[in-house]
Amino acid sequence: DSDASLSVKEEGGKLLFKCFAGCSFESVREALRGRGLLPEWTEKSEKKKAPAKSAKKSDGWGAGEAQSVASEKVTSFGPTYEYHNDKGEVVFWKQRKYPKGFLVWRFGENGAKVWNLTGIAQPIFRLPKVQEAIKSGTDIHIAEGEKDAATLERLGFVATTNHAGALGWNTKNSAQLKGARRVVVHEDNDPAGRERTRKFKSLLAGYVEEVLVVTYADTKEHGDCTDFLELFGEEKLRARIEEAEKLTLD
Repeated sequence: DSDASLSVKEEGGKLLFKCFAGCSFESVREALRGRGLLPEWTEKSEKKKAPAKSAKKSDGWGAGEAQSVASEKVTSFGPTYEYHNDKGEVVFWKQRKYPKGFLVWRFGENGAKVWNLTGIAQPIFRLPKVQEAIKSGTDIHIAEGEKDAATLERLGFVATTNHAGALGWNTKNSAQLKGARRVVVHEDNDPAGRERTRKFKSLLAGYVEEVLVVTYADTKEHGDCTDFLELFGEEKLRARIEEAEKLTLD
């Protein structure tokens, strides 16, 4: 991507970042973590954090926000998702934690849990099904997150995502789609979703033949295909997907 939409700097021992495309703090944080630029959350690091002070929103760099989120107590956990390699073996697990964030873990050679993905290949979600779809010429849907991918799966679509958030998709992810006839991108109704679609113009070029985009501007801020389904029902969601617009690749 030739347009500088994200700036990262170190100041006073803190890593500060700012997205000029208007992306949320959470989506940028997860993207940086997915590229190994931020540490994964662990129970040990969580316990070391002092209670959060009131975050100040000054120049938009998110230093105060980062402290507040890192020190937030986990109140409950959501679904756990498995990421498989091309042999169908589970490579790592990802679980939502509330009120914010995710836990990511794998098992090391000694069988102990490892709370990061450092040094391992990171497959896209549902990779074995994606590979089958590539061979058969079936459409592959890219959702923004596992929840939405699961929603599309329940409707009979082949769906995938990346583990590292809206802006975490990279060329290694795209390479796993190489040879796909058509990919359908589901764009969340927020700046990060629109920025993600814009980046797909170059990220998917040379890997897939055709890309379509489905938007959900008639849902709430941050609305997605799951929200649309709950609001309007399955028939209208299928119709919306049929109306997807073609994305011109770079």
